[in-house]
Amino acid sequence: MTKSERMVERQAAGDGTDRPGGTSAGNRLVGEAPAPDNWVAVISLGVASFALVTSEFVPVGFLPAIAQEFDVTGGYAGLLVTVPGVVAAVTAPLAAVACGRFDRRHVLLLLTFLFAASNVIVALSTTFGPVLFGRVLLGIGVGGFWTIGGSMGPRLVPGPGSVRATGIILSGIALGTVVGVPIGTVIGDTMGWRWAFWATAAVSLCILAVQWRVLPSLTSETVTSFRRLRECVGYGPVAVGLLMTLLSFSGHFAAYTYVTPLMAVNASIDGSLIGMLFAVYGVGTILGNLTASYLIGTDVRPVLLASCTGVGLAALGLGFQPQGLLAVSACLLAWGISYGALPVSLQTWMFRAYPRAPESVTSLFVFVAQFSIGGGSLIGGACLDLLGPSAPFWAGGLCALCTMPLILLGTGPFAAVRQSVGRSA
Repeated sequence: MTKSERMVERQAAGDGTDRPGGTSAGNRLVGEAPAPDNWVAVISLGVASFALVTSEFVPVGFLPAIAQEFDVTGGYAGLLVTVPGVVAAVTAPLAAVACGRFDRRHVLLLLTFLFAASNVIVALSTTFGPVLFGRVLLGIGVGGFWTIGGSMGPRLVPGPGSVRATGIILSGIALGTVVGVPIGTVIGDTMGWRWAFWATAAVSLCILAVQWRVLPSLTSETVTSFRRLRECVGYGPVAVGLLMTLLSFSGHFAAYTYVTPLMAVNASIDGSLIGMLFAVYGVGTILGNLTASYLIGTDVRPVLLASCTGVGLAALGLGFQPQGLLAVSACLLAWGISYGALPVSLQTWMFRAYPRAPESVTSLFVFVAQFSIGGGSLIGGACLDLLGPSAPFWAGGLCALCTMPLILLGTGPFAAVRQSVGRSA
């Protein structure tokens, strides 16, 4: 057994703390209701994640219309995706530390309220400034929800059902992509983009009412500290995982945010079909997620390599503006499959890299992922304004492909990283 393997084994079997000198890694809870009574609460969080994903990415479907109404460039309108991503990145680690001892019920109710308030503000705005303020509120909700709500499965349903509970909560990501964003795009195209935000606000308010009734008191006995976060960042495998997250997510969102402007200049694509194309991409994300969950075994690197490579090549392929509905759909389907496998692969890497502090590495992962969403869409917007609609896809594709050396290196300083992450369970 190598030194790095022994290190990870000791961490996995260690004291299980998530704070210096702490007690339990499981963040034991008081006031926890029996598991059967909590399945409705789990479903409510799954619907909340659906509303969150839909709220965050629904502007992608009608950025040109928003840009035209407020008389801004397409790249500037892309701030509707950039701003919540950056704010969520800052919020994620702060939420992990600041909300450690607060009742999770109250935290989640506040976050769901922010989803609704954000969409109402955007729908009512007559100038671009209030629109961005509304997206700031959404960013706070996004960062807090994925840090707190994303880990609620084992807390609401302890024991064997915890995996299924977590899957239900995270299923909102795929459903938001497959159902929420395309439906929002159709609503925006037929009734006006403001109605898409009114619809997501209505869904968020309904979820808030349900959560008010069904969420039990979930008070944590332990906290995540900034010291623990620094320890995680300084550990080699975690640092490499965060770098891969930065490159792959930045590349993906530099391109994905600007699919609609690219389709607008493709003479072979009717504008009314854009919603359907987003649905094709969304179906791909479900297939990718399910496939990755099945294929990931003791070594996560093959699936992660295929995912990052697929995202990069699909983005580059769209950058060359293929003609015909079939060709464009094929690129988007391949892109969706590749991206669908990306979050689960990266999170598996992160959990295996530092198994004794899952909440800490989750907050760091959310921080980097959300920062990359904002930063990637900002870079893509600059490329769009300066170089044209294909440029975000070339830049994004190359950025995603830059993760390949980090995965492939088998010697030198990353050898221990590969061994510890590839073989630990």
